[in-house]
Amino acid sequence: MPTSTDHRARTERYSTTALILLIGLVVQALITIYTNPDRSLIEGAFDTKMPTIDYQEESAVSSSPQREDPSTIQNKFLVGYQGWFTCGGDGEPIDRGRWLHWVDKPLKDGGRITFELWPDTSELDEDELYDLPGLSIPAPNGSSRPAKVFSSRNAKTVNRHYRWMRDHQISGAFLQRFLGEVKNGDNGMRRYRDEVVERVRDAANQNGRVWSIMYDISGVPDPEVEEAIKADYLHLMNDRKIFQDPMYLREAGRPVIAIWGMGMKHEKHDPVSLVRLLRWIKEASAESAYIFAGCPSHWRTRDGDCDANPAFDQVWQNVDSMSPWYVGRFGTIEGAGDFKQRMAADMAYLQDQDRSLNIKRYYTPVVFPGFAWQNLHSGPRNEIPREGGTFLYQQLHNAINVGAKTIYGAMFDEYDEATALMPAEPHSSNTPSEIPFLALDEDGMELPSDWYLRICGLASKALKSGEGLPGAFPLQALMEKQPPAVLTSGISELKLHEGDSNGPSLVSNIEAVLRDLPPPARLSTTDRFSNEYEEIVDQYKFTSLQQLRLLTSELNGEMGANTLSDELVFRLWFTLLRLAGPGALQSDEGRRLSQDCLARLPQSERTLIRLLSDGVKPAFAGNPHPQLDSGTGRKLAVIAGGERARHELFEDQVWKSAPSWGIYNVLEGCLARLSAASLTENLGLVLPPLLTIMDDYETTYRDHGLRCLETLLDKVNATTLKRMGIDKLFLKASVAWQLGQIDQALILIVMQSVQHSISLHPSPPNPPILVHALKVLFRLLPLIHDPSTTQYADEIATAVDHGIKDGWQYAPSGMDGIEIMIEIGMAVELVCEEVDTGIIRWLNASRISISIESRHES
Repeated sequence: MPTSTDHRARTERYSTTALILLIGLVVQALITIYTNPDRSLIEGAFDTKMPTIDYQEESAVSSSPQREDPSTIQNKFLVGYQGWFTCGGDGEPIDRGRWLHWVDKPLKDGGRITFELWPDTSELDEDELYDLPGLSIPAPNGSSRPAKVFSSRNAKTVNRHYRWMRDHQISGAFLQRFLGEVKNGDNGMRRYRDEVVERVRDAANQNGRVWSIMYDISGVPDPEVEEAIKADYLHLMNDRKIFQDPMYLREAGRPVIAIWGMGMKHEKHDPVSLVRLLRWIKEASAESAYIFAGCPSHWRTRDGDCDANPAFDQVWQNVDSMSPWYVGRFGTIEGAGDFKQRMAADMAYLQDQDRSLNIKRYYTPVVFPGFAWQNLHSGPRNEIPREGGTFLYQQLHNAINVGAKTIYGAMFDEYDEATALMPAEPHSSNTPSEIPFLALDEDGMELPSDWYLRICGLASKALKSGEGLPGAFPLQALMEKQPPAVLTSGISELKLHEGDSNGPSLVSNIEAVLRDLPPPARLSTTDRFSNEYEEIVDQYKFTSLQQLRLLTSELNGEMGANTLSDELVFRLWFTLLRLAGPGALQSDEGRRLSQDCLARLPQSERTLIRLLSDGVKPAFAGNPHPQLDSGTGRKLAVIAGGERARHELFEDQVWKSAPSWGIYNVLEGCLARLSAASLTENLGLVLPPLLTIMDDYETTYRDHGLRCLETLLDKVNATTLKRMGIDKLFLKASVAWQLGQIDQALILIVMQSVQHSISLHPSPPNPPILVHALKVLFRLLPLIHDPSTTQYADEIATAVDHGIKDGWQYAPSGMDGIEIMIEIGMAVELVCEEVDTGIIRWLNASRISISIESRHES
């Protein structure tokens, strides 16, 4: 029986608790008034719709399925358009000769063929074709016919090219303007290039495609570049009035001007001169041009094809979009995968640097279908094979899945180096017999002539929709469009010889993602409160997001997750669960993508239990809880001696290190998915890590532990807790300080961690935990104590005394203190709801005797 002294002490304690709650309610009200003097603003906050601000100027030409939106460069697949082919008889002779880019001069005069891939001219009309003297196409009957090619000066042909772009949903093109051809002012070459400008302008408008000028400065001596571009830019702007064209490409109202070739290793351009030029371009018109830079592939690392001069960093900081040149930088699907990592690193670098410089730049990857220049430069035949389109598709897949919003296809019409995306001759038997040319069957595959335009069309749709491309090569989707009528034999399927795969392997792609997803190990050795740590985390958030997008696309592909091995499924579960919950290394979108991927994976009790035994348990093996048997999870009769008696409280705990990042999310994920029966049978795998997390000295980890406990309470009942002999462990958890072991209520530890971490580490602040802990306590108490007992009231009083009172007493001054007081006010409200009575009644009741019985009676 309690003595009168015990009763008086309990009554005084309850009265103190009630007084604290009363004062807390008053403080809460004052804080609410102080921080929100207009109560109506709070009441209507969630009903108010914020105005939408459109920073994009209204387009002069409306966008429709048949017309691209010229007001933005975003979400577009754009191509490079050379427009450099001329033929004898196509117009006034040019000073360098009638023929350009098909041959250096007529073959009868000792000329040389300068292109590699034979074009498909079957759709062109007779008035678009020009005989190429010296070459003929063999016929089945043994005879031959003259070889014919097209001219970029023919308005009908240029219009046809842009119609092909429209038919395949390619957004438009960058018209190449070679500075070496126009730098001398009004001569035959500049007149020819101006003529092509007009052809492209007309074709773009007729077909609803966007267009823009791209200067190519390669081969122009450094002293001439700056003044030559200035003169020609003014010529195009004032004389040709290109910016007045409704289909000229813009971004945020600014006309897009591209410059290709800055910073290339062998050009030796002066970065100071280039910076001066870029700033001049932006100031030359009231609209301030948007500058698109075609740069070296190694611009960030300043090696490989890039000029190592560090002053080029200033050049890149004065442009609006970076587009590294990848043509010829790799030649296999595996090489494309390596450059995917370079793309992701480039984008992360831009994001970090832009944040520090308070600027905004975009990143536009370059893709190409293949490469060869045997005829042009005596290189190897079919030097970079097209592989039936899988080589191009891999690049597109990579670019979209690292987050690119715009992609540049190189090139639409360059047959010279066999990079042309537009129709090419399908059969080598229909190419001239005098000179070796490439056709689309070079790799042993029978393809329609517009095959590569179809692939680009899929990428364009993906960019517009914001969705990824399928992980497997989309053969059926590409074959839905019938081949041109000229292919009288027809084709019903793509013929891959010698067992070639339909694109990148699903398993190999997922293996690559799993290899790249873990955070860098240096996070474990970097001060968490340093700027360096924040930079590493920001970069990891960005790169992991790209990997998750790639994984989402792979799992959504035709093969899907059902074909994966049990081992790969286990590894995916273990990796994705760590990213699917809260944590400093995850972004909101990363969590969502992780959860989406998990929803597509096969789930079994066996896999979940293995995650606990092979994933969670080893991470905590070096930090066993001193009151639990790590094998069974049951309470030890005597606290273990030796090293186990001292619960480690410092940063070298294995479960906090980089290899075990997010391990608490794995635990919570398993708790949420396992059945109650499985949890009951496997509590030995659950309790040791759960209590270790909850007993940690950092509130961040305690908060994770509370989440795990909440999830466990959803599955187990009071009977299960008591049968396992662990109910008191949750409430009376033990934490070993540096001097011995002190048994304290878990809620006390949680509350003390709030006041300690806030007072000792105000920056960065620890997550709020007081209200969360009280909510968990009020779920746990009815499972342990009968609400009609004084033990129940004792636990509530303890929570108020050590949580609310101490937090109140030790709260710092300033805004940090106000934030703490706000949380304390919410905690007071929560406790009042739990005791289910008014504060005044509770005060009155406490004067007599405050037990739960009297509380209910009052």
